[in-house]
Amino acid sequence: ILLELCQVVPGGLVCFFPSYQSLTDCKSILQKSGHVDKISKIKTLFCDEAGSKNSDGILEQYSKRVRSAKCAPGATNTGALLLSVLGGRMSEGINFSDDLG
Repeated sequence: ILLELCQVVPGGLVCFFPSYQSLTDCKSILQKSGHVDKISKIKTLFCDEAGSKNSDGILEQYSKRVRSAKCAPGATNTGALLLSVLGGRMSEGINFSDDLG
């Protein structure tokens, strides 16, 4: 489903998981199935990590990637995908408006 969404949703796409464990499990399945490689050809992949002190940096990189994709007509990479956790650092008080999600 994520691969299909990446193919049709322009700009940024945010996918929230109920826990860091479910995010890790899903990312592992995506890697083993080759879907991470396929998604990475369409969108740059960013992932929240448990205990990371770099959430602000990841969010800033995600935002820059989404905005730069808008400025590149004809580009094959159409933005970014952010995997995060509902109730985690990246879901609280952040407005994913317009192309950010």
